[in-house]
Amino acid sequence: ELEKRRSRSNSSRHRYDVVTDLGPEEVRWFYKEDRKTWKPFIGYDSLRLELAFRKYGVLNPPKEEQVETADSCRSESPDVCVEPVCVRGGLYEVNIKEKECYPVYWHQSDKIPVMRGQWFIDGTWQPLEEEDSDLIEQEHLSCFKGQQTQDTFDMDIAKPVDSKDAIHSLKLSRNHVDWHSVDEVYLYSDATTSKIARTVTQKLGFSKASSSGTRLHRGYVEEATLEE
Repeated sequence: ELEKRRSRSNSSRHRYDVVTDLGPEEVRWFYKEDRKTWKPFIGYDSLRLELAFRKYGVLNPPKEEQVETADSCRSESPDVCVEPVCVRGGLYEVNIKEKECYPVYWHQSDKIPVMRGQWFIDGTWQPLEEEDSDLIEQEHLSCFKGQQTQDTFDMDIAKPVDSKDAIHSLKLSRNHVDWHSVDEVYLYSDATTSKIARTVTQKLGFSKASSSGTRLHRGYVEEATLEE
């Protein structure tokens, strides 16, 4: 029901007054069945996938965080697995470690890739690739965690982003990200003259104008709930 689908713009408003870690309900998981477009899992599936992902992270901390002891050699121990998560009405399962989806009741040679979305393209709400998204999220939290966010609705009307200087910037492999404020984050392509770059940016739904950036959103447009 529509009333159960909570939009981030009017729900849990107090959570967005200060920059904090993304909650499980703000992250959205996707699958790519046609090898072209990332499709979002429904909130119920996405929330359970995210909780399993976080459990896996707790059970398998990064090697540098593991403590060597005399009677155990944790750094060489195999990963502790978590149970596959049933999705899409129980017809498919997702392997959290491999980030692959496969049918439960029939054989399919090609696994369906899945991904975890944290940062999204304005308008299309397509997720940024995980590697870039992770880097942006780490940078965002290291610079702005605990800071007060601003009312973006008033700011958008008051002052165009073109007239603002970036307060922070992050270089990625083919792009860079500028923060014009805590809430106004834009992605710019650094290789717009190449045919490959143009193809990539158009697939992601970027503006075709090479000089303009693409606004990014942190957290999905709808919060995931177990009621979907």
